[in-house]
Amino acid sequence: MVLRKLIVGLLLVAIASGSQQSFAQHRKAPFLEQVIRGVDAITRDQPQRAIAYFAAALMQKKESRLDVLVGLAALSAKKPKLATAKLERAIRKGVNSADVLYWAARAQLARGDVKAALSRVEQAVAIAPKNPTLLVGYALIAKRAKRSNIAREQLARLVVRLPHLRDVRLY
Repeated sequence: MVLRKLIVGLLLVAIASGSQQSFAQHRKAPFLEQVIRGVDAITRDQPQRAIAYFAAALMQKKESRLDVLVGLAALSAKKPKLATAKLERAIRKGVNSADVLYWAARAQLARGDVKAALSRVEQAVAIAPKNPTLLVGYALIAKRAKRSNIAREQLARLVVRLPHLRDVRLY
């Protein structure tokens, strides 16, 4: 569910980041229809179809944010090799937001490459050191990498950011 929301959010940010004039130009572009169909497939829990639509859009318009969409859909479809390839390609092309780095780490972890996952999540946390999702992700990946000291440190940082986590009445 989180992954689906991220894909939809990424699409909205991509559209909003352009000028109204460029959006009007893209609205006529065939690739945008493929992206919309891909987002629809994701919201209907059909990641395989989403991959196909996003890949078709990517063939029509070489845009690194489309690589991110293919990567996230692939991760949702439990295809970590494809997810890693697309997310890493987007990162190489300059898309290096904390969220993309985090999802690349998750894809690498799903592939079993714990060392690469730890490196990527560290990059993500360096960009957004107060992001609770990244702190939890960093802790979990550090634990998988048998780096318990880092895991404890990140969870302690999380409790400082969200002190209500200590309140057992919440659970």
